[in-house]
Amino acid sequence: MAATPRSEPDANASNNNSSLQFGTAEALEHVRKLTDVGAMTHLLHECIAYQRALGLGLETLLLQRSDLDRQLSNLHKSADILKIVKVYVSYLIKVISTRSRMEFKQLVELMGQSNNNSQVNFVACLTNLFKDIVLAIEENNEILRNLCGEDGIVYAVCELLEECDSRGSNILKKFKEYRKLAKVTSEINSYKSNLLSLGENCTEHMVSKIRSLTSVDPELGPRATKAFRSGSFRYFMVENVRKAIQIDEQVLDSLTTSMVDDVFYVLQSCCRRAISTSNINSVIAVLSSAVSLLGGEYSEALQQKMREPNLGAKLFLGGVGVQKTGTEIATALNNMDVSSEYALKLRHEIEEQCAKAFPTPSDRERVNVAAISYELSEAEYADSEVNDPWVQRLLHAVETNVAWLQPLMTANNYDTFVHLVIDVIVKRLEAIIMQKRFSQLGGLQLDRDARTLVSHFSSMTQRTVRDKFSRLTQMAAILNLEKVSEILDFWGENSGPMTCRLTPAEVRRVLGLRVDFKPEAIAAPKL
Repeated sequence: MAATPRSEPDANASNNNSSLQFGTAEALEHVRKLTDVGAMTHLLHECIAYQRALGLGLETLLLQRSDLDRQLSNLHKSADILKIVKVYVSYLIKVISTRSRMEFKQLVELMGQSNNNSQVNFVACLTNLFKDIVLAIEENNEILRNLCGEDGIVYAVCELLEECDSRGSNILKKFKEYRKLAKVTSEINSYKSNLLSLGENCTEHMVSKIRSLTSVDPELGPRATKAFRSGSFRYFMVENVRKAIQIDEQVLDSLTTSMVDDVFYVLQSCCRRAISTSNINSVIAVLSSAVSLLGGEYSEALQQKMREPNLGAKLFLGGVGVQKTGTEIATALNNMDVSSEYALKLRHEIEEQCAKAFPTPSDRERVNVAAISYELSEAEYADSEVNDPWVQRLLHAVETNVAWLQPLMTANNYDTFVHLVIDVIVKRLEAIIMQKRFSQLGGLQLDRDARTLVSHFSSMTQRTVRDKFSRLTQMAAILNLEKVSEILDFWGENSGPMTCRLTPAEVRRVLGLRVDFKPEAIAAPKL
C-alpha cells in the first residue's frame, strides 16, 4: 500500500504510540501473520488513530489552498506586468537606438567629406545620447512606477545604461579612429624617448668634455660634472611633480586622487635613475630635491582642501553640496594617509638600493642626511628632540672609525687627524644644507644639531673646534631668524666682535632657504 502524508504533530504522535509503521511492506506482512484477537483489536485502534491524523493533515492543506491560489494569481499578474514593462522599456531603447544610429550615420558621412572637418562633432553626438537616456527616465518615471513600482524604474535604468554603453562605445571608437589617437600617442612616446635619449647623450658628452680638460680648478670640475649629472633628473622630477599636482583629478573606483600615484611614481623613477649612476653627489642632489618637494609643494597640495574656511559648517549644515563636500574631505584624508605610506615605502626602497650602490658607510650616511627634512612642524620638531634623525648616527660612525686610532697615535697627530675629519664632515654638511628648505623650527633644529656636533668633537680633541663649525653655526643662526630684517642685528655694523664667515651673497642664499621668507624681503637689507 502506498505511503500517505500526515500532519507533522499527528505523525509524530502516531510514530511514538504505534507498534509498527503503517504503509510499509513490513506492516502488511505483520497483519497477515496475526492470529491473536487481542492483538488484532489493538492494531485496529491504532489504524483508526492513524486515519484521524491523516484527516487533520488533509484539512490543513485545504485551508492553505486559498492562500496558495492567491499567491499564484499574483505571480501571474506580476509576470504579465513584467512583460509589459519589458515591452515598454524595449520600446524606449528602440527609440533611443534609432536616434543615436541616425546621428552616428550622419557623423560617419561627414567624416568621409574632407572639407567638413569642423562639422564632425563627436561631443554633440555623445551629449545627445546622454540627454535621450535622461529624458527617457524622467518623462516615463510615473508610468514605470505605476506599472511595477520602483523596481520598474531600476530595471529601465539598467537596460537603458547598457544601450548607452553600447552606443557610446561606438562613438568613442570612431572618435579615436578619426583623430588617430593611437598614432598620436605613439608619436608622443617616441618623441619623448628621443628627447630623453638626446638629453642623456648631451649630458654624457659634456661630462666627458669636462673630464678631458687638464688645467681646470680641481674643485670646479666635479661641481660642473655634478650639475650635469643631477640637473636633468632634478628638472624632470620637479616639473613632473608640479604637473601631477596641477592636473590632479578624482580617479574612478579609487579612494585617492590621481596626484598621489603620479607624484610618487615620478619620485621613485628619478631616485632609481640617480642611484643607478653610482654618483653620490647626483643621488644627494636628487634626494634633497625630492624631500623638498614632498615637504613643500606636495604637502601644501595635500593640505589645501582641509584649509578651506568653514569646512565643518559645510559638512554638517546639510544642503545640496553636503555629499560632494564629504566626499572631497574623505578623499583629502585618504590622500594624506596613502602618501605617508608611500613615503615610508619609498624611503625603504632607496635605503636598500643605496646599500647596494654605495657599500661604504660614509657614503650611505651622506645619503641618509640628504633624506632628512628641515621643514618641520611643531609636532615634528618635538619628535626630533626624542628621536634624533641623523646626528647620533653620524657621531657613532665617527667614534667607530676614528676613536680606535687614538692609542696608536701621538696626541698631536690624533688631534690633527680629528680636525681633518671635521673639515670633511663640515664641508659635506654645508653642501647638503644649501640644497634643503627650512621652516623656522627647522632652523632651530639645525642650530641644535650644530651644537651637538661641536660639543661631541670638543670632547675628542684638545684643540678648539668652534672655528671649524663657525660657518655652519652662522648658517643655523640665519635660518633661525624670526624675520629677514633681523639679519642686520648679527651681520654688518651691528655684528659686534663676531667675525662673519659668510659672504653677503652666501647670507642671501641661506636666507633664501627659508620657505617663509620672500625674495623681495631678502634683497632689501644692505649687507
